[in-house]
Amino acid sequence: MRLDLSKNAQCSFIFHSYPKLFPLLEQHLGISRDRIVSPLALEAITLPPAVKNDAFITRIKRSLESDQIAFDKTARIEASLGNGYRDALKLRHGELGRVTDMVLYPRSHDQVQKIVTLACEYDVCLIPVGSGNNAVGSITPLDSDS
Repeated sequence: MRLDLSKNAQCSFIFHSYPKLFPLLEQHLGISRDRIVSPLALEAITLPPAVKNDAFITRIKRSLESDQIAFDKTARIEASLGNGYRDALKLRHGELGRVTDMVLYPRSHDQVQKIVTLACEYDVCLIPVGSGNNAVGSITPLDSDS
């Protein structure tokens, strides 16, 4: 079974290996093929403008290469959501809530130290990402984070 969530694909179940599965889902869960809703395209998702600390950004640009700093929609969404079901639903419906304002990709221990030092100096909230599954919601920015 595969759920196709690609950008322009219709959300469709492929049951070639389990031909009796969908009828079972229809019978016991009331799932109908007619009620399957396609996910929103990335272009249809609106994000609030990033909150930018210009002094921090100026200083961080001295320590990182341009490809290590991102403000674009895709990077902000990817950094704010994990691989879990809750985040998949949020993305699917375009109801993301608060998202990360800026994404940094350090390549060394020294760069991490510099980022943390500057974040403390300029009162910037850091959300480190580990495995990215967000099982406990730890990479989701709080509404109160600014």
